[in-house]
Amino acid sequence: MNPRFWIAVHCNNDYQKAAIAQNTPPPVLRFLADRADPSIRAQVARNTAAPEDTLHQLAKDDDNYVRNCVAGNVNTPPDVLHILARDISSIRCVVATNPSTRADTLHMLTTSKDRHNTAAVTTALLSNLNLPGRSLRRLASVKPKAVAEHPNTPTDVLLTLVAKTKVKESVENYRIRGAAINTLCNRAADKTIKPAQLTMLAELDDTSLRSVVARQPGTPTATLETLAQDENFVVRNAAQQHLAVRQRPTRKHPENPEGFSQKIEEDRF
Repeated sequence: MNPRFWIAVHCNNDYQKAAIAQNTPPPVLRFLADRADPSIRAQVARNTAAPEDTLHQLAKDDDNYVRNCVAGNVNTPPDVLHILARDISSIRCVVATNPSTRADTLHMLTTSKDRHNTAAVTTALLSNLNLPGRSLRRLASVKPKAVAEHPNTPTDVLLTLVAKTKVKESVENYRIRGAAINTLCNRAADKTIKPAQLTMLAELDDTSLRSVVARQPGTPTATLETLAQDENFVVRNAAQQHLAVRQRPTRKHPENPEGFSQKIEEDRF
């Protein structure tokens, strides 16, 4: 294939248009990646149709903006993103937000202490939903509110944030504690949460959280019995209703001739 001929026929000799187009063939994109104009190379770097070898090449480009575009391309190979995670601060920020960046690369950015690992990189990291729990654990003392809001933050870290912010009342601590409680509420509503963790959540002095725990199918009976004596009517009522459902007699399943029995559970639990 003659790249110049393809561009002339399909893009009216417009190199920028060819670099942007998603239907531009890989050989043409490779040709465009070698152009002297950095704006053309940058458009190739942004193009999700760019072949991997071309993205590898452009990740080493002398132009910062070209490398920045490679860092933001969701189809950039993870190993290339890992290399770019050692670049200047602005490029690290883009790598930190890329959903294709590996967890180990994100953690490397969390632990790096060189001058390019700025506060902006930390902020970018916390916007990535793939940020691992071990990274969030390290960042809890630096950006507590953002860590409290992140869905991957370990439960014990959230509990620590709740305990710490209660010691000294302030507007900021109130916001951090509220964010942590909200994340814990969402987690308590998740059916995959462990019973022991639900018991820990039931001990916190937040009625909305205890109310969620009282309705959770995985909450241990002993914890429900404690919540059934709660000072808050909503929590107490939810726990008592849940206990009543659990204590109902079993009945034989109509489709099981061997007499399989099951509890009659209400949908809201």
